[in-house]
Amino acid sequence: MDDSGSIENQDFDDMKTFIIDFIHSFHIGPQNVRMGLVKYASEPTLQFDLTTYSDAVTLEKAVLSIRHEGGGTRTGMALSSMVPHFDKKIHGVPQYLLVITDGKSQDEVLIPAKTLKDQGVIILAIGVKNASEAQLKEIADEKTFFVNHFDALKSIKDNIMTHICAPDICKDIYSDVFFLVDSSESISEEDYQKMKEFMKSVIDQSDIGETSMHVGVMQFSTRYKLEFPLTQYYSKQEIFEAIDGMQHLNEGTRTGTAITEVSTYFDTNQGGRSNLAQNLVVITDGKSNDAVKDPAAALRHKGVVVYAFGVEGANKAELKDIAGSSDRVFNVKDFDALRKLESQLALKLCDPTRVCKKTIHADIIFLVDGSGSIDKEFSSIQTFMELVVNKTLVGKSLTRFGNGVQVYSVGVKDANKDELMTMAGGDESKVFYVGSFVALEFLHRNISEELCETTKPVCPKNRLNLVFLLDQSDNTNPDDYAIMKSLTKDLVKSFKVGKEFVHIGLAQFSNDHKKEFNLEEYFKTDDMIEHIDKMEKRGGGGHAYIEKALYRITEYFEASRDCQGCKYLILMTNGDSQDDVEDAADRLRNLGIEVFVVGFGNLHILQLLQIAHGPERVYKIQNNKDKEIVKNNLIEDICKDERDPPSECTVDIAIGFDITRRTRDPDEKIFSGHPKLQILLPEIIHRISSLPGIGSNPIATQIAFHIVDRNGRALYDTNFEDYKDDVVDKIVNLPLSQLTYFNRALLQSFKTLFTAKSRATVKVMVIFSDGLDEKVTDLETKKKI
Repeated sequence: MDDSGSIENQDFDDMKTFIIDFIHSFHIGPQNVRMGLVKYASEPTLQFDLTTYSDAVTLEKAVLSIRHEGGGTRTGMALSSMVPHFDKKIHGVPQYLLVITDGKSQDEVLIPAKTLKDQGVIILAIGVKNASEAQLKEIADEKTFFVNHFDALKSIKDNIMTHICAPDICKDIYSDVFFLVDSSESISEEDYQKMKEFMKSVIDQSDIGETSMHVGVMQFSTRYKLEFPLTQYYSKQEIFEAIDGMQHLNEGTRTGTAITEVSTYFDTNQGGRSNLAQNLVVITDGKSNDAVKDPAAALRHKGVVVYAFGVEGANKAELKDIAGSSDRVFNVKDFDALRKLESQLALKLCDPTRVCKKTIHADIIFLVDGSGSIDKEFSSIQTFMELVVNKTLVGKSLTRFGNGVQVYSVGVKDANKDELMTMAGGDESKVFYVGSFVALEFLHRNISEELCETTKPVCPKNRLNLVFLLDQSDNTNPDDYAIMKSLTKDLVKSFKVGKEFVHIGLAQFSNDHKKEFNLEEYFKTDDMIEHIDKMEKRGGGGHAYIEKALYRITEYFEASRDCQGCKYLILMTNGDSQDDVEDAADRLRNLGIEVFVVGFGNLHILQLLQIAHGPERVYKIQNNKDKEIVKNNLIEDICKDERDPPSECTVDIAIGFDITRRTRDPDEKIFSGHPKLQILLPEIIHRISSLPGIGSNPIATQIAFHIVDRNGRALYDTNFEDYKDDVVDKIVNLPLSQLTYFNRALLQSFKTLFTAKSRATVKVMVIFSDGLDEKVTDLETKKKI
């Protein structure tokens, strides 16, 4: 990080905030992601290397403690100093260097950067304000990012994450991807070439092959033209040559017709693999001359995920109709800007939300045929075992390879299938067969997914009454409804269903109640899944009446077996109700029913909190990638053996003052000119430090005073302590003529205070202010303390 004199204190703090956010985006640990930091000005200074800290908390503290000292800008020297730090690499682990600078280096950067690249280090350069674009490219080639001010660093974090994460996430991906690109006359030849380069770059970041990702391309204008289907090319080079050979159609724009046609190429008889992830990427620069909504909906109904890229004059409403959700719509001002979205799209196509990428707890043993019938093919067996091991977290208390209990049998070529079944205990799901040893190398994903399923922790609560209540009103769009159904099915599969075990019921609602099945109707998981699959969102569902639905759902519990502490309701909605929900929610709690709420879309959070009786039981899903996280959290919360008794509530209150209007008299005190505040402050502080407890649980409150200057430097600072009259008297009589400000530096300083000094469960900031000293929009960027 650049520590030169051209960087102001506030900018340096923004840089530290960016680095801390970056740290918390990774799984930090000795066997996971390691991070080091060097700051530089006239010379580099090591703050900590890759082995100093092994968790995110200590890394954050180390970053917060870094001081801005200033000096020149010798980026070349700093790059040279990085060479020995990367000598401590772990074999096979990718190495990244992020360079953040705001100016032109006073020394040469090209040769030091090349030395690092030759060492295998991938460099990403971030330029701020007056950074030299030419030097950034010398440092990092095309892996450069630029923002106009330090506070905007957060806006590029996701793009940087994509660059780093995409290579690992995109390994071993099995999916179908079709590009449907606009070739109309409104697109110039130059832009047409840029669109082709965009496709090639996205494909280049993907794992292409016969047993991994398949790619097809179709272009359209008034007519459509298939360039190649999903099964024609399995190498990047062949695909690139085919894209280079595409000819501009130069006619009108009929996007709807093209979507209908491309839909057929996802079918099995055209080479599509409907059992795998299927994606369509649409790129267009204008409004279609035919309808797109129905063709796109029909395609999505087949399970194809659609991404819509609009350039220049593309119609935003039409793009949303194509993608079905604004989360999959991308708007850019011109074809040059597509470049910034290449890695982002590549990552989305890689499906980074795959379930259970690592097997958590299991003992695994391999029993390998080493007979004379296997010669050179033995290396394929070794590769297969290595890939399975790489899909796990191996450790003493994690996955251990050695002691087997469940048997999985893998047959190759002439293996006897009856014997394979016998070895697997007659369980067909544990039998795998491939026609050749080469194909064995691609089987590891199937095995790993099966291990993930069978090694999931078992819910200790075998006796539950669990009811799902789904909002099918006009508040719920079709994509959210699909996620609701999918989440419900995943949760059903996660419990041991049976007459003596878990009973599950389901209902839907809008302006009225719709029974699907009650708690005594199905005792087999497959029967429930089949019923859910047949459910459809009612067209014109009307408004949502959640209170009425909650009253009706009590009938499910009243008509079922009686059990204490085992009644659970999972409500899926956005909370926009036409009636008051509070009384119905209270009635559910009085009946001993624990309510969890999964919120979708534009949330009406107050009503969701009233229903769930607290934020810890409200789960938010903004898009499909949140589903797996919510599922696991719901299972964990429902399956807790018993709820932990409430712990002592501790509150740390940090108090600051922004008094900009002063006479600057040397004898002035902090509250001079503000007599009311001076008189009332002791009583105010005493009251807020004596918060009443909840029930029998006391609230332990401590107070700290924190006064800073314009740049966030402390003028007066105390630790968090119990209320004391003499401390308050001291602050009331504090000599202070210097101005204080309500700005980003103040907010950042409070964040540092809480991080360094507070261990309370609740942290509160109180500012006495005579008015804001920066724009609200600027302060918004620092509001999350």
